[in-house]
Amino acid sequence: MKIRTLSIWMLLLVLILPLGASAADEQTPIVISVSPAQVNAGDQISMEYEVKDNTITIIDAAWIERIAGTTDSTFIPAQIDYDAPSGSCTYKPKRNGTCWFIFKYRDQNGKLQEAKSATVEVNGLTISISVSTDSFQIPVGQTVTVEYTVTGGSGEYTVSTNWDVNNGVSTQSVDASTTSSATGALSFTPAADTKFFNYFIIVLDSHGASEYVFGDRNYSVISVLAGDVNGDGKVDGRDLLRLARFLAGQNVEINEKASDVNADGKVDGRDLLRIARFLAGQNVELRVKE
Repeated sequence: MKIRTLSIWMLLLVLILPLGASAADEQTPIVISVSPAQVNAGDQISMEYEVKDNTITIIDAAWIERIAGTTDSTFIPAQIDYDAPSGSCTYKPKRNGTCWFIFKYRDQNGKLQEAKSATVEVNGLTISISVSTDSFQIPVGQTVTVEYTVTGGSGEYTVSTNWDVNNGVSTQSVDASTTSSATGALSFTPAADTKFFNYFIIVLDSHGASEYVFGDRNYSVISVLAGDVNGDGKVDGRDLLRLARFLAGQNVEINEKASDVNADGKVDGRDLLRIARFLAGQNVELRVKE
């Protein structure tokens, strides 16, 4: 009985194995290879492919470039012959992140499918920045300075910087400059007619790599500095003390607009607490109602 059972299982195994191999072949109708597995931005990646299933119809082919630390991807159409049984193409990625190749095709049943290559690691440029303020509400006359450092790449840098400034009617680029230095700074002081502004930094290297960075959101221009209770142009313990005395009913003057740091239209203990937390280094934002 044991010998017969063993023989039956061996027969089933022989029958099943070819079926498994055939199913695997059906799941990979296009074989894609890319090389090398890691490059510097600006270097060339090569892709070769072979169509294993002549019943499919290729409808699209492209390189996908994804920026490091984000979900942002760029779709770059590839120049290949969709009717050819095999072929190749090349691409030079520009930015720090990853890159891969995809085919979109319809199978013999007309269903849309996708074949993807292995992922190539791309070592590119990195821009590190430091901004002189954590606030996105900037009083008229207060200068904002952005310091930057460029690393990576494999060639000489070209760094372009500018401020995009809006006066409520149109946006203009101001203080545009270009340098080859890997470190630098750009500053802007809003005037009374400035509504909002933002910085923009673009870096290229001589090898073809590129990178850019801009503010997370626009800086809006306000008439007073949030938290500057005594109007001396800065926020410190003197403002906290003056607001506490005012709320205690003492005869002191305050800038009520600057004191309403949670922008709820009134000055009370909540504003005092927010300023105290701000001065203690906690992650709170002082803002005023414009």
